[in-house]
Amino acid sequence: MPRPPQTWTHAELEREAAHAKTLFVAERLAALKAETLLYEASIKKHSEPIGALLKATKNLTAVTGDSLKNRKQLDALRYTLAPIVSLDDLDTLTDSCFKQWVDQTTERGTKPTDAAFKTAAKFFSPRVDRSKAPWLISGAPATQPEIEAFIRTTASVRAMGDVQTARRMERSKIQEDAIRAACAAARYTPVTPPGELTNPIKQMPPGSYATKSRKLAMTNMDIAVRMKDNHGTGLLFLAIEAKVSNSSLNSRKRLNDVARKRERWDASGQLYQFRTAAVIAGVFSIPRLIEAQEAGVFIFWEHRLQDLTAFLR
Repeated sequence: MPRPPQTWTHAELEREAAHAKTLFVAERLAALKAETLLYEASIKKHSEPIGALLKATKNLTAVTGDSLKNRKQLDALRYTLAPIVSLDDLDTLTDSCFKQWVDQTTERGTKPTDAAFKTAAKFFSPRVDRSKAPWLISGAPATQPEIEAFIRTTASVRAMGDVQTARRMERSKIQEDAIRAACAAARYTPVTPPGELTNPIKQMPPGSYATKSRKLAMTNMDIAVRMKDNHGTGLLFLAIEAKVSNSSLNSRKRLNDVARKRERWDASGQLYQFRTAAVIAGVFSIPRLIEAQEAGVFIFWEHRLQDLTAFLR
């Protein structure tokens, strides 16, 4: 039988959390081959501008303002530093607009001045990680094996970020799609209300769910659900957050985020008629789950989305 989301016992939370962790581990192991392929493809993609950077700077022995006037080369240089410098930090340090320039795809937009490029070059040059570029220490010409190792090591930093981003985005989409499917199974209708909800009771028809993330009380939510008229719980609106955690420590951050949002969302409607739910998957700490539940967050498990469907009906 479906569980009421606000009444999980300690033993039940332990049981479901253990099952969620088992599923998470199996999922990560199954993704290894695909992520390895993505990693290698990403290294290949990022290696090209790093190689071009080495040519433009004589293997980093002559980092000049002119050598950085290529977006991809300047962006690649950031990843050779110890530690890496963000584009936001670079803008602050140079009082310029490198982030906007790097993000552009044409030459029509804003571009840093020649003076800003020179300042960036002076900032970057002494911060190159010499452990990855040993020829800068020895003073000898860089050998081909050293160059190849440098390119792959630097590209791997970006490749790891690409894999993590792809994993996070793909996993979020899978989870949110599954939640919307659970809403549809409860015979709720997909709708596209305004991006900024001010009164979801009027902006969404009864028995509907938003097809895209929306804001309520100036706070992003993953899935907005307008409950059916005369719903047995007395609720009018349910805000749902989709959360995946890869560790007990991470679960605290995830659930605290939901709890903070709950205060805004639940208070935006009539008392006890607006509620917040978390659909969770992965690794979650039992004490943190209990805290979230006691704070008024409804807990649903991704591997038991039939509970959400039953609740919405």
